[in-house]
Amino acid sequence: MDERSWHHFVAVFDGAVGKTYVDGELLAVTTNIGGSGIRNCIGGNLRFGAQHQSHEYNLKGYMDDIRVYNIPLTEAQIRELSKH
Repeated sequence: MDERSWHHFVAVFDGAVGKTYVDGELLAVTTNIGGSGIRNCIGGNLRFGAQHQSHEYNLKGYMDDIRVYNIPLTEAQIRELSKH
């Protein structure tokens, strides 16, 4: 992946399985999420590009057009979004 170019990144969590997509292509599937999945952020901070427990793995780059959906997107929806 060219680190000097913009990329479309999507993380989907359906309550049991986590999937990661880059530029519309499936990159990874995680099935052993257990209790460490997405946490309730009411009254707390939702962080993008930072680990919630430390600053050891912070993103070194820029983000634009961040979206959060209340449903898991389909692969077709993710491919379509990656075109824009």
